[in-house]
Amino acid sequence: MSKTIEMKFDEEMLEYIQDLQLKTVSFGGYDRKDVYEQIRALINKAREVCRILTEDAVAEAERGVISNFSTQDVLDSLGSQDASFAAYSDAGSTNEEMKIAESTIEALQRELQAVEIEAQEAKAREQQAVRALNQEKLDYQKELLKLQKDFDEIQQKNEELQKERSEEEQRQEVMDQASAILREARLEGARLIDDSRAKIDQEILLGRALRNEEESKAKKDLAVLSAELEELAQACLKHREYLRQSKTLLTDVLEFAETGEDMAAAALERSNSESTNIILDRYEDKSETEPDWQEEEDCRQQEVVDEEEGETDKYAEELVTEDDPEDSSY
Repeated sequence: MSKTIEMKFDEEMLEYIQDLQLKTVSFGGYDRKDVYEQIRALINKAREVCRILTEDAVAEAERGVISNFSTQDVLDSLGSQDASFAAYSDAGSTNEEMKIAESTIEALQRELQAVEIEAQEAKAREQQAVRALNQEKLDYQKELLKLQKDFDEIQQKNEELQKERSEEEQRQEVMDQASAILREARLEGARLIDDSRAKIDQEILLGRALRNEEESKAKKDLAVLSAELEELAQACLKHREYLRQSKTLLTDVLEFAETGEDMAAAALERSNSESTNIILDRYEDKSETEPDWQEEEDCRQQEVVDEEEGETDKYAEELVTEDDPEDSSY
């Protein structure tokens, strides 16, 4: 055999793989179904190559057996046998020729036995080669299954990596959207803060102006109220003085009434005359009407005082009511 089966198989498969023009890194860039079809075709090609190599090995073994029968020694033996038979036919049946014939037959028998042994050895070598070829075929099938299993694992890892990549891209997209939303929110928040600060500053300025205006107005109102309160205080002092004088007058009148009653009692004791009684009666009538006058005077003075106090309280309440909005504005 000019080349071993392994070398032939390697050459055939290497040429086939080169014709496929597959990428060296996990068949990257190919569709999964297309890659599976290529692997299936590769398996079929390997089986076909193994079958052809097996047939070639068997044919070569058969050719080796046939070539053993057609060696130069056999041809020489057959040639010598033909010459011996020719000499025997020409010279007659002599003892020497018989010996030569017998020796030739023995040589042919030995040669035939050698050829049979060689054929058996060739057949054994053929069987051994077939077994070796089958073993190599099984080894290649195991290796192919292992490669297919590795390919499936790599394909699964590739799918997992693709899935992780897709998830990572989705997460990155979500993060980008969140970052964009956060930037917009920060810008909007900064804008709102600036607007709020401007409004607050404006409100502060307006509040200060309004407060100053209300303070000046309140000061004017307080000055007016202070003047009015002073006038009320003077009026109250006058009313109090009037009340005090009224009470003094009332006290004097009461004392005079008591003195008159005492005088009337003394006069009744001293005189029992009719004229005196008439005078006393008149005096008693006068005394009876005087307390009514005093009571009317007291009621009238009390009504005046109550009315003045009510007007004072009402005016004070109006002043307090006018002051409340100003206080709340501060």
